[in-house]
Order: sequence, then C-alpha cells, then structure tokens
Amino acid sequence: MGICGSGIIDLLGELLKAKEMDKNGYLVNKKVFKITDKVQLTQNAIKGENGLMWSKAAISLGIKVLLEETGISTNDLDRVYLAGSFGSYIDKKNARRIGLVPAVPLKRIVQVGNAAAEGAKEILLPRERRRLAEESVKKVKHINLELVPNYGERLMLDEQNFKKLKLP
Repeated sequence: MGICGSGIIDLLGELLKAKEMDKNGYLVNKKVFKITDKVQLTQNAIKGENGLMWSKAAISLGIKVLLEETGISTNDLDRVYLAGSFGSYIDKKNARRIGLVPAVPLKRIVQVGNAAAEGAKEILLPRERRRLAEESVKKVKHINLELVPNYGERLMLDEQNFKKLKLP
C-alpha cells in the first residue's frame, strides 16, 4: 500500500502550495506527513539517500544540461512533452511547481501518452516515415551526465530543492 509516482508529485506540489513543506524539502514542524493510518510521507522519503529529491534533481539537471548543450533557453521551447503512463497522469501544474519540468506556460506542456508505441507504429507503416526515423537517429547525440563538468556538485547544490525549474 502506498502512493503512485504521479500521486507523489501531486502530494509534493500540494505540500509546497500549502506551506506544509519548504522549497528545500523539509516538512514543516514534523518528520512525517500522515495521509491515512497506513500511508504516510516521511522526511527520509523526501531527502534520504534514495529520496524523492534525488530523482527530481537528476531530472531537472538533465533538462538544464540538454538546454545548455543546445544553447537554447526555456523561452525557446515550443513544447515540453511528457510521455508514458507516468507523463500522462502527472498534474502539469504540480510537476512545474516542484521543478520537475521547466517553468513554461502550462499550455506548452503536452502529455502524449505512450510515445514509444506510437513511434514504433509510425516506422512500421509508411516507408517514408521509417526513412525519416533512420535519418533522425543519425543526428542523436548521447550526453553522459556523469561526465558533465561539476555534475555531482550541481546535482547536490543546485537541484536538491523543489523550486520551479528556471533555465537560462
């Protein structure tokens, strides 16, 4: 018994909004936020070694690094796509509130469902789409985040919070 990933994002976003948790991930005046008798959110679950803060930090820093590598800013983003069942069910406002996605207008955050399955269907049908996909793959650049200068320090110092993700 517990809370699904999209529920955790909503809970964190609402805790911030209600000022029950500060932007650094500390529960106000308690170490546990009780949801029911059997379900609770602990301070350790937020900030511990494998806490939610680490997942959020890795995602937000990954986004920043991608934008830095391409030389674009948040204002240059036409859309931010959220894919998969997780991306389909999270509340965009809460995801933005905790800094999981860039601080762009909500209308530019688009939930697309199972993008991998849709992409697979696209390349299986028309030959032209398959050729386009094959050409696109040649343009993909792999970025190993662990090799980004100061990645660990940035992860620990810059992203270990639930502030809105503001990009250059």
